[in-house]
Parts: sequence; structure tokens; C-alpha cells
Amino acid sequence: MYSKRIFYVFVLVSFLVGLFGLSPSLTKAQADENALPFHLFGYGEGIMHGPYDADVYAFGLPAEWDLQEGSKLQLDLGIYFDRADVFGEIDREDVFGGIIQVLFNGVALDAILLEEQGRQVIEIPIPASAHTPAYSQQRHKLELILLNEEYCLYGIETSVVVHPTSRLIMPHQEKSVPSALNQLPWPIYQTSSYQEQAATLVVPNQPTADELQAAFAVSAGFGRMSGGELILSTLTEGQLTMDILESNSVIFVGQADHFSQLAGVSWPAPISQQLEAYPTAGLLELAASPWNLSKTILLVSGGTSEGVIKAAQALSSGVIVDNVQPGVALVEEINPARLATLSPTDRTLADLGYETEIVNRIGVLRRNFEFFVPPGMVAEDDAYFELSYAHSGLMNYDQSGLAVFLNGEPIGSNRFSDTTKAETKIQIHIPQEVLKAGVNEFSVQAELVPTDPCANFLEDNMWLTIREESVLHLPLLEAPLGIKARYLDLGHYPDLLALSSPGSVAFVVPASSPSAWEVASRLAFDLGDRTDWTIAELEVAYSEALPDEIQQNHDLVFVGRPSALPEIAALGDGLPAPFDAGSDVPREQNLQVSYLIVPSSDVGLLELFPSPWNAERAILAVLGTTDQGVRYGGAGLVDPEVRGQVAGDFAVLDADQPISGDTSYGAALTAESSETGVVGESPVIPEAPPSRPAWVLPALGVVLLIILAIVVVAIISVIRR
Repeated sequence: MYSKRIFYVFVLVSFLVGLFGLSPSLTKAQADENALPFHLFGYGEGIMHGPYDADVYAFGLPAEWDLQEGSKLQLDLGIYFDRADVFGEIDREDVFGGIIQVLFNGVALDAILLEEQGRQVIEIPIPASAHTPAYSQQRHKLELILLNEEYCLYGIETSVVVHPTSRLIMPHQEKSVPSALNQLPWPIYQTSSYQEQAATLVVPNQPTADELQAAFAVSAGFGRMSGGELILSTLTEGQLTMDILESNSVIFVGQADHFSQLAGVSWPAPISQQLEAYPTAGLLELAASPWNLSKTILLVSGGTSEGVIKAAQALSSGVIVDNVQPGVALVEEINPARLATLSPTDRTLADLGYETEIVNRIGVLRRNFEFFVPPGMVAEDDAYFELSYAHSGLMNYDQSGLAVFLNGEPIGSNRFSDTTKAETKIQIHIPQEVLKAGVNEFSVQAELVPTDPCANFLEDNMWLTIREESVLHLPLLEAPLGIKARYLDLGHYPDLLALSSPGSVAFVVPASSPSAWEVASRLAFDLGDRTDWTIAELEVAYSEALPDEIQQNHDLVFVGRPSALPEIAALGDGLPAPFDAGSDVPREQNLQVSYLIVPSSDVGLLELFPSPWNAERAILAVLGTTDQGVRYGGAGLVDPEVRGQVAGDFAVLDADQPISGDTSYGAALTAESSETGVVGESPVIPEAPPSRPAWVLPALGVVLLIILAIVVVAIISVIRR
């Protein structure tokens, strides 16, 4: 009893020390980009319990980092073991809590002898031989393996807490990143990197409508490929600054002779030669940035407007083939139905870039494998994953086995036995509903439990092999459109557009408003992320020259200030809130509470209504009293913190809370007055959450002191007994 109390008091003290954020050597954070604490990668407290256990950490580093000599690992550990029961049997100095084996990218770094208890920081050098990433895209693997033989010899129980203040120190220089188009969005967007990912999309100073169409398709493509995580800004070439060029990857979209900045880039193939040889094709080229070799320049171009659109739509599909040389692709034609043929029905893990995995470790282990499904495609009913594996026969079969997950959902499992220890193949059905467009992830999770931990755990006789011959059988077909209702409600964005085919959605923007183009590009990015369109076949037209065919046969998304969109004023009372010609302020709102919008203020407006030119089509207007107001309007649809508060067919947005309602019923859904430009009579104001009373923080401090005092008393009491 005595030893148990001591042991658990130590663990409790460790928890409290972690709660207060105390560390003997890491209390001061260093403003050093080389220092990477575990919490930066999303890891919290890790706990390992003897007699054996393991923690595996994956760290994604920027692709442009060239690691240098001097790398090291600083482990911030809480080490606790119970050795009181053996004090009378052996010399106290000879008792310890086991060892922790440390491996980095499969290279053994150290074996830490657990001699002392309590919180301690252990520093371990990382040699250059361990710098090669274990995973793709600069992802490194750290393994901590707890082995406690003392448990078997003397019954000593060990627990190790790995605190998230543990860190890697990774000195580095920046380097150019060789890549190919078939790896996009990498390196422009690096899925595994802990850093915020940003890029700049550039259009000509005076783009044609076709060039804007291509730019929005590219934006939609990166929205899809990055899962909406890339921070993508849209500018004209004239808005580029040297600071932007030096700090960002840049995507140029448009005919090459419309850009003056391209001459300084070392392209893998001369642009002019490609366009002369293939004048009607689309051209994609990827190169290192001359302004910062660690960044990337992507050109989406063509000899004609049609060629530029071909290149952009090919990129938006997410399936890109370097068919000239690495970093260069020519696009002859766009045919969405052919996307399925670009993904072979049968692919081995080797085809997907993975080698045979051999794992020697006791406990739980996991291995992940990624594959791509083109948007707009679904798997046929006979899709399966055939896993080929073998394992050690020296296991406790009642407790050992494996499970397979797809995108976090369990789809199959198998228990180990004498019949499965030789090479075994199990075929696991892939449910259609678990697959998703874009990157999918298989996860093979296994638990290896020895028959006798005290006899086996220090030996390499616990192993599992996952063979590269494992097969993914994935026949694809085009997804059926299905029959869904169209809801003309802002709360149903983007479904109200996603339910129509992508080729029937058109953006209408002013011909001389880069700020409106920026907002429209952000909307296209969001649509790419949140819809399952195969290819971003979005149309674009200038409001000054809106073709009848687009006006009559498309769902329209107007973006800009109403005074620059003549069709908005011309629609008159057909809008939920109409405008006079040349005005950016609606003249009335059919809401229960009518608001006065101050013309000089930054106010965004959203309006949704049936098209007067085609009753089966809808019009979504993203408007603003100023350019900043238009941005507020766009945020009402794409900003996760705002869009959940927008509903009905009309909304007013500023820097504060949006006001929205349904003018067909004349009832405001939410309303709040604001000093930034929206004022009105008797608004319905939601109750503000109560402010935190002044006594809360002092009371919390007292409670924590009481807890600490109780722990101290408990320790003293145990010692006295």
C-alpha cells in the first residue's frame, strides 16, 4: 500500500506540474524558428505505461528546409516508478524504471536509462544520418519505446509522461524544392507542414473575361486540393510588390505575353517554344522562384484564351500529368468523363509510392497509406483493399490482431493466428459512402502482444510485415447527379449552386474592379473546397458585356458594388432589396425591422432570388457599399465564423454581427444595431453573453492553491506512515 500511494502521488504531482506549465529547463520560450515544440504539431500530453509501451510522433517540416548539423531532440519527461517493494531485497542504487529507446526516422539515437524520478529534460543529438524523412513530403518519424524489465524481475511499475513542451531543435538553411506537376498542390501547399500556408494568384492588369475564368478555376482547384486550408490571395500584376514576390509562391494565370515578370524565371522548358509548337494547347509549368529559391512559381497559360482555360480546368481536376518533362504539361482537351481512366483500377502500395513495412515492436502500431479519387467519381460495388501481411508466431493470439480504417471509419479486421503468421492476404470491401473526392487515407492499426511479456519484450521477436504487393482495387465511374431540391436560402450555400452542374454557374463582375475579382476568386476557392464538381467549369462575364446565353442559361453570381453592376439596378423590385441606378445603397428592405445604411460606411450585402430570365435559375448577389463592404459580403458566405449566422434571402454585413432575414415573409431572422453604418428603429438585439464576474480569476487561484496544499499534506501523511 505504501509504495502504491507514493507512486500515484508522483503521478498526480506530475499532472499538476503540467497544469501549471512548469518545467525545469523549458520555462522560457525561445523566439527561434529552429526550435519546434511538440504542441506546435498538435500533440498534447503523452503517457506510456510499463512493462512496455510506445509513442510515435510524425513531424512535417517545410519542403524548403535543408537540415544542417547540430539537430537535437529535447525530451521533457515526467518519469515515475514504484521501487519501494524491493528496497529490502537489493541495493537501492541498482533499481531503475527501465529504458526508453529513441529512434528518429528509423535510426537509433539513444537508450535512456530511467534512474531518477520526476520531471527532467533529456537532450539527445540527432546525427545527419537520421535527417532523411521516413515519410513523404518532409515528414519525419520519432519513436519512443518504453521497455521495463524490472517489472518482470521485481514488480516495479513505471509510467512516463511526454510533455508537449518537448521539442526538436532543427538548424536549417533554405533550398529550392524540385517538384513535378503531378505532386500539386505540393509544394505550394504542404499538407504536413506546421507553418501557415499562403500563396498569391496573379492575373494580368487588364485580364480578359476568359483569363478571369481561368483564374477562378485555378482558385477552385487549390481550394479542392488543399481542403480549403491554403491562404490564397488574388492580385493583378500591378499590385505585386517585391515583398510579396520574396515571401510567397506565386501562380500566374493568363496569356504569357500579358505578364512582364515571367522573363526572370528559369522555366524547365522555354514558354515561347511550347506555345509556338502547340498554339491551341494549355500550358502548365512549375519552376523555382527567382525572388526566393525556396518558393515556387506556377504558370497557367496558353497561346489563346481557350488554351489558358484548358490549362486552368486541367489543374482544377486535381489530376495532372507531366507529359513533356518534369514540371511541364500540355493540355490538348478537357473531357471530364476521362478522369476515371487516369486512375488505374488496380494499384499496389508500391504503385502508390510505399515500400514493404517491417515493424519490430510490442504494443499498438499504425501505418497510413494515401490514394486519390478524382472529384465527381465514385467506386463501384466490388471495390476492395487486399492487404498482404505476415507476423511473428510468438504472440498472444487472443490479444493480437489488426484493423483497417478508411478515412477514420473501420472497414475490416483480422485476429492473428498460426494460420495467418505466414504471408496472408485478406480482402476488405470498400463502402462507397466512406470514400471521398480527393485524398483518401487507409490506416492499418495492429496490436502485438507477446505470450509472455517478461520473456519476450526485450527481444526482436514481435514483428509485423505489411507488404508493398497489397492491392487497392478501385474501379471508378461517374457519380450520378441525383435529384435534389433547390433551396433559395442563403443558409443553403453552397448547395444552392452545387446542385447545378458546374458549367451552368457564371460569375458576373465589373471590368475594372480588382477588389471584386479578389472576392469572386475567394468564392470560387470555397466552391472548389465544398462541392464535388469534377472540373471547375465556371463561366465568367463582365457586367458591361453580359452575353444573353450566360444571362438566360446560368445560375449567376454577381460580385461587386451595385453601381458597377448595371443589371442589379435594372432588376428593380425583382430584388429583395432594390437599388437605384448609380447607387450602392438599397432603397428599401422588406423586413420587419428596416435599417438605414449610411452610404459612407463599409457594409456588405447578400441577396438571393430567382432569375427573371429563367425561372429554373437563381441569382446570388454579393454586393457592398464600398470595396471593403464587398469583402464583408463575401465573408458572409465563406468565413466559418460568419456564414452560420446568415439565412433567408437578404443579409447586411459589417465588421460586427450580420443581419439577415427573408423578405418574402417580412421577418428579420437576426438583427443587431452597429455603429459602423447600419442603424434602425427597435432592432431585435440578441442578449449578449454575461461578462465574466471580477471574482472568478481570484477564486480560481484560491482553488488551485487549495488543491496544491491537499497534495502536499497527502505526501507528508504518506511519508510519516
